[in-house]
Amino acid sequence: MKIKRAVLKELAHKYQSSSKKAKGQVFEEFIGLTGYNRCYGSWLFGNGKLKCRGNDKQKCNGRGKQKSYRDGK
Repeated sequence: MKIKRAVLKELAHKYQSSSKKAKGQVFEEFIGLTGYNRCYGSWLFGNGKLKCRGNDKQKCNGRGKQKSYRDGK
């Protein structure tokens, strides 16, 4: 599992800086190396850097401060 995460980390940087055509090749390389399903692989490229732990939704979605609703006082 650590090897697959290392491959993801390495190829994610390459993926982000590539053109659209090259992104497909990088993605195919990732799928071939790890054996992941294409759907899960694309999810990892988009969300692999977020770590969601527990019920703290603020940390999960990365949206910053939560909204506060106050009475008009």
